Amino acid sequence: ATWSASSVSVMSGTSLPSDALASTDVRKRISTSRRGALPKFFGSDLGSHKNLKRVPEERVIGRLRVSVLEARGLRPMDRGGTSDPYVVVTVGESTFRTSTVQESLDPVWGETDVGEGAEFELEQLDDSAVVHAVVFDWNRGATHQFLGEVIQLIAALEGRGLVNIEYELGGAPGKEHEVSGSLRLQLELILR
Repeated sequence: ATWSASSVSVMSGTSLPSDALASTDVRKRISTSRRGALPKFFGSDLGSHKNLKRVPEERVIGRLRVSVLEARGLRPMDRGGTSDPYVVVTVGESTFRTSTVQESLDPVWGETDVGEGAEFELEQLDDSAVVHAVVFDWNRGATHQFLGEVIQLIAALEGRGLVNIEYELGGAPGKEHEVSGSLRLQLELILR
């Protein structure tokens, strides 16, 4: 099955509603606010890293499991015609960073259909609750370069079970042409 909004194809045969991706206004707000918060991951290659905010048990309405599986067709950023990609996933105030895959435009994280991931605790489920995944090219001693992003509304995952989705990467507003490729995520929303 294919979902045409923002070129998102659903790999598992499950279709999502056409409003499942964040609106342009939400995308701009999230993009701008998150990019300023991401440099703490820059510098040395940290490998996989989690900074998950704990929510008091009485306020948890559910959990979201996110696994980063693979990317395809990424833009080459290094002299050798490759990139050294990693992904930072943000849900609310919690972040997860995958390991860096060296010299690849088609990186795979972890084992096939398992990937690298984290479980996020949720306090709310409205139009501000999103999964924001940003792909970067790692560089030793230099600023890491933006390769693209995905912003998925969490509420659109309700009742869908485990979904495996390949997203076309988006770019910063006005710079969408500087981005290429796709990112495949596995998502599962578990509500109380």
